[in-house]
Amino acid sequence: MLKRYLFMLPIGAMIFAAMGHAAVPPLTEEQRWSMSTHIFAGQVISDTSREVQSRGGTDTVHSARVKVTMLMKGDFLMTGSEVRVGYWRKFPKGGWTGNTGQRDRMRGSQKVMVYATHAGDDSFELLNPNGFSEIKGAE
Repeated sequence: MLKRYLFMLPIGAMIFAAMGHAAVPPLTEEQRWSMSTHIFAGQVISDTSREVQSRGGTDTVHSARVKVTMLMKGDFLMTGSEVRVGYWRKFPKGGWTGNTGQRDRMRGSQKVMVYATHAGDDSFELLNPNGFSEIKGAE
């Protein structure tokens, strides 16, 4: 009977190995809340980027300016202040799996909810892979 199931060992090993290298799943709302030092709503003023070669492909490193409209978590931020929000995205080459940074890109004038960690002064880094979400229907 054991011989009947031996053929499944290599298949199981491949599945187990693939699970260890799969893309990072989105954080739940509870995870985003607990992992963030700051959570705020704001409007994207600008988003600049540059490409950096990295292992497994090209990373695009972004620096967005966001005007804070409402603070939900954290201290020292005030409504109306402008902050820098850093994040990155990976565009993998051939078979790369794993963390690819942010799934989406911020766009000018977009209204967003930001889940981030404080990186010093007026700078923040988004949680990966879903450290911001668009506020739909915001005027």
